[in-house]
Amino acid sequence: MKSKKLSYNKILVLFSIVVVLVLMTGCNGTLPIVNDFSASPSTINQGESSTLSWSVSDADTVTITPDVGTVASSGSTSVSPGVTTNYILTTTNSAGSVTATVTISVSASPPSPPDLVVFSLTHSPASPTTVDLITFTAVVKNIGTGSAGASTLSLQIGGESSPPTFSVPALAPGATYTVQRQLVLGLAQGYTSTAIADVDDDVTESDEANNQTTDTFSVSG
Repeated sequence: MKSKKLSYNKILVLFSIVVVLVLMTGCNGTLPIVNDFSASPSTINQGESSTLSWSVSDADTVTITPDVGTVASSGSTSVSPGVTTNYILTTTNSAGSVTATVTISVSASPPSPPDLVVFSLTHSPASPTTVDLITFTAVVKNIGTGSAGASTLSLQIGGESSPPTFSVPALAPGATYTVQRQLVLGLAQGYTSTAIADVDDDVTESDEANNQTTDTFSVSG
């Protein structure tokens, strides 16, 4: 009776060992392998893009967060994060999950430059005489992509050696400001009026060579 009991116990022990081995075999399956997960370039300016590339082996599912989602086991995709972002690749199979992380650093974009021009320069009346009060109108415009600070406009009529200047307020991109000057020209002859935006170079512009505009006209007696 005792020997039968020992045999039964041996069977139970052997069965337990087999169960444990089966469980261990399932738990010790091969985890996914991340062969590559990278970003190129890893540092960008705001508004620029970077390319995520990856290669994974032995995975049932592959996901990339944030924003990308489920992907194939290898590939690449373009991303444009607005701020520094950690991208996490998660690979999964029956044995478990493996993750990898890459960081794309985002630098703030440099401020966009303004560009001040004399958008138009006109006189009225169109054919003045020596007794007419002539109105000269200059329109300053910021044609750049960044805001312009306050500046100064020079408006010269004829051969004036010290033409008057006029204050121009700060201008957003696309904004304009109108300056007028009135004058009676008592000498009948041809004249050239010249308007120069940002004459004192108060504003750093994308183009410093397009600030001047002229208007040629004649005054009759």
